[in-house]
Amino acid sequence: MPEWKKDAFGRTPTLGQRSKLSIQEQRESLPIYKLKTELIQAVHDNQVLVVIGETGSGKTTQVTQYLAEAGYTTKGKIGCTQPRRVAATSRAGRAGRTGPGKCYRLYTESAYRNEMPPTSIPEIQRSNLATTTLTMKAMGINDLLSFDFMDPPQPQALISAMEQLYSLGALDGEGLLTNLGRKMSEFPLEPPLSKMLLASVDLGCSDEILTMIAMIQTDNVFYRPREKQAQADQKKAKFFQPEGDHFTLLAVYEAWKAKNFSGPWCSENFIQSRSLRRAQDVRKQLLSIMDKHKLDVVSAGKNFTKIRKAITAGFFFHVARKDPQEGYRTLVENQPVYIHPGSALFQRKPDWVIYHDLVMTTKEYMRQVTVIDPRWLVELAPRFFKVADPTHMSKRKRQERIEPLYDRYHEPNSWRLSKRRG
Repeated sequence: MPEWKKDAFGRTPTLGQRSKLSIQEQRESLPIYKLKTELIQAVHDNQVLVVIGETGSGKTTQVTQYLAEAGYTTKGKIGCTQPRRVAATSRAGRAGRTGPGKCYRLYTESAYRNEMPPTSIPEIQRSNLATTTLTMKAMGINDLLSFDFMDPPQPQALISAMEQLYSLGALDGEGLLTNLGRKMSEFPLEPPLSKMLLASVDLGCSDEILTMIAMIQTDNVFYRPREKQAQADQKKAKFFQPEGDHFTLLAVYEAWKAKNFSGPWCSENFIQSRSLRRAQDVRKQLLSIMDKHKLDVVSAGKNFTKIRKAITAGFFFHVARKDPQEGYRTLVENQPVYIHPGSALFQRKPDWVIYHDLVMTTKEYMRQVTVIDPRWLVELAPRFFKVADPTHMSKRKRQERIEPLYDRYHEPNSWRLSKRRG
């Protein structure tokens, strides 16, 4: 398990140990207790607050008590979005253990009985399987379709994961792990990020990419208090880089480093010091893995092209081209997407960009967006892109001259999942 995903609140008592503690000591042993002051301040700064945490963190039973103790209200309200039937009942019961109250279900009885699934869909059946597939391949498990999963995913999901890993260079044409794939599996990262990091070693910009990846792993680097929104926006804009958001994150970390990792500096610039400390921990862990495998950590200096190429090497799936009408279109799916308003590139609107992920609000927004040169795609992802035949294309397409090969293995049996070397 990655170090930064482990309990950030230190050692907490186990269930057996907690039973020996007083009620107050049990409350103080919960992970959320360490965030009590920060949580109350967040409620003060925001009209709506969504609290997300692991099971057993204390978020469900403690939040209303913290607010009552702080003088806000004795009528706490806890919402559960898109519940399963078992979760809807569980939420009411868990909150009700610590005090009286009413549970309001904002849906009809018919929806409860006919539309909500009884239980959660297993995560392995609703998520990208590239990381799981890479891990299994590294363990020597090659026949994925015959593997005895507790909750078997759809075969097409496994094949799609194989296609992605092949395009990244982690698997060969027979579905077997390559040397690059073996190195990628050593990092506690999603395959595109580990490919991005390893590509940076070859390109000579691994120092910067290490920092960018560490910053990407943390959420909400900047915060925006309701009463100081304009001031917070001005401070954030000072870090904007013309190359894009990856470089903005790099600039924030380097500025923090130049200030000896100062907490007050973070407060002055409306930056979450906790997020930067987490990024620092992530970076240290990734650096130790690179040292273990004798991978060079070097800086590109002012050669930002190397850095942008490394990002492209890992995230070439996520390329978007400016739409003459409005926004952008993804290169592979031709999906309409938009640059997030918080991006450094929101006002610039470059022709070609690469993004880390998409978030759906009022529109499908790209997050962590960086400018790229489309000519790099064939160079950095030859298994996924090829230069198109200009005699079979429209005038606009001839100008692009890039054709994705994402459907190479569209037939169900076209990938030899159980093939082994002799």
